[in-house]
Amino acid sequence: MEPKKQCWDIIKRYYPNYEGKGAPFRTLLEGYLRSEHILIDVGCGRGKETPCDYKARVRRSIGVDLSEEIRKNTKVQDRIVGDGANIPLATGSADVVVCQELLEHLETPEKVFKEAARILKRQGIFIIMTPNLMGWRSLVSRLTPYGFHKVMNRRLYGIDPDDVFPTYYRANTRKKIERLLNGEGLEIEKWIWFEPTPRTLAFSRLLVYLEIMYTKTLRKYRVLSFLRETIIVCARKR
Repeated sequence: MEPKKQCWDIIKRYYPNYEGKGAPFRTLLEGYLRSEHILIDVGCGRGKETPCDYKARVRRSIGVDLSEEIRKNTKVQDRIVGDGANIPLATGSADVVVCQELLEHLETPEKVFKEAARILKRQGIFIIMTPNLMGWRSLVSRLTPYGFHKVMNRRLYGIDPDDVFPTYYRANTRKKIERLLNGEGLEIEKWIWFEPTPRTLAFSRLLVYLEIMYTKTLRKYRVLSFLRETIIVCARKR
């Protein structure tokens, strides 16, 4: 039997219902969306990982991304090829700003926090999902070169190198995120540390067992939650 299939059979034995990091993010986000809202998705790309069809959930949805790939995004009504630190929208014009798996790729993430706060209405919501720097996957990523990421993602997971971007992890700890939010008048309403179903080491039977044990430990003991892979935050503009 192929090693990867063996690994996934092992994972399914312990986790019959796969739960990726997008599941709690979607649950949190959908709890805040209203049909009258204007939503801005910063760094949305072509929408491959977007948790739901925004067009069906809000009055107006706008995607912003530096890449021309955004033109393929079918989950937003309007698409802006541009910088998330300089969005061509009026101050106080958005009800919700979403930033999903973008912060880790930014050299100056504070600019996106400032811009999100500017375009949000009073009581508007800023929802973030980003890797936790204290998680083992982020630590490995930070300690290895970008070229290595591209090669290994292609060999192990079949990910196109064009979909692998440089990472800086400059807003990926609780302390840093809280400081950036508070500095822009954004107050945390909900903070989630999340460890998804094991899948990163699903190419080695030994390693996948270790990943399963690690996941079970992090999920069981709340005191270790700061080591979980993903940070999900909802903040409100005061």
